[in-house]
Amino acid sequence: KGIVNISTFLAPILVIGGVFFGLYSIFTSYEPVFLIFDALRKSFMWSAVIYASYNIITAVSVLSSMGEMIESRKAARRAGLISGLCLCLLGLCFIIPMYLNLDIVSGFSLPMLGLAKSYGPVLEIIYMVILFAAIFTTAVSSGFAVIEWLSEKLPLNKLTIKIIVTVAGILLA
Repeated sequence: KGIVNISTFLAPILVIGGVFFGLYSIFTSYEPVFLIFDALRKSFMWSAVIYASYNIITAVSVLSSMGEMIESRKAARRAGLISGLCLCLLGLCFIIPMYLNLDIVSGFSLPMLGLAKSYGPVLEIIYMVILFAAIFTTAVSSGFAVIEWLSEKLPLNKLTIKIIVTVAGILLA
């Protein structure tokens, strides 16, 4: 329940923040929007496939442990459709500004953070908070999945496993 509450609170902030930065970058770009199609012919697809694969691996472990929380097939389909549409919108709001501003983002390992930095310190800090929230939700979700898996395998109570996983996560981070 706790992980659902955290995600319920942070997910709208992440989507709204991502859409805001993407649209802001698109509308303040100096390049025509349709030049993006020239850039898409490069290795865009392989990067997208690798990135999506990495995230799906994490999602499978989290979603499989949350199966009992799903009320019905209809609710699962609706949640999947809405989530997919939000991710598509968010993806477009990230990829278009990055291609419109390749000269700015090409030297950054976190391109959207580099783009936010180019708009000034206030937007950079706001984007850093959004990025931290995204990392936090991923860490909490992954930790939840690991704790559920370990609680089935080890003869320890859940509180002990939570403490071990949290300490190990902090030490290995």
